[in-house]
Order: sequence, then C-alpha cells, then structure tokens
Amino acid sequence: MTRRNLVADFIDRPTTERRTSLLEFGVRWVVVDYAVTKTRDWGDFAQVRFANKAGAILELAP
Repeated sequence: MTRRNLVADFIDRPTTERRTSLLEFGVRWVVVDYAVTKTRDWGDFAQVRFANKAGAILELAP
C-alpha cells in the first residue's frame, strides 16, 4: 500500500494499525480535505491542531 493510500484510509477509517503504519513511514502530520471525507473525529489516533470549514491538520498520536 502506498503512503498516499494509507493516509486516505486513515482519514476515513482511523485505526491503531493504520496510525502505526503511518508513523513507521515517518508521517507525523496529516492534512484533511473535508470535500473528500465525511470523517470529523479521529479519536485518540490524532489531535486536530488546526481546522476551518475546508479541512483540518492532524497531529498523529505517538
């Protein structure tokens, strides 16, 4: 799976496994475009550090 696909999967359906895989790729931050996902809550997997009506910037939990 490519990093891009993994990010998209994480944004839509966050799981511990997906977060861990992203961290192993060196990903620490994720940009979310609200036009392409209905997900607005990433639980304990990531913290929203910035958001507006167009999207959000998430910091992955370690």
